[in-house]
Amino acid sequence: MQMMQLNDNCYVFMSSVNVGFIHRENQGMLIDAAIDRSAIRKVVRQLDEKPTYYTSAYNTCTC
Repeated sequence: MQMMQLNDNCYVFMSSVNVGFIHRENQGMLIDAAIDRSAIRKVVRQLDEKPTYYTSAYNTCTC
């Protein structure tokens, strides 16, 4: 899964299921993180390798 930086605070993890990530100082939010469990595991592993915190998640599912 490739992590692409969009600007200073916004990233997207690109694969078959894209997951967004926005951070500011010590807080970070995952966007559409609950769509695919294997995808979110990969995202969390990558974020754990960086000095970044994820404190919340926002899902846009309209199910």
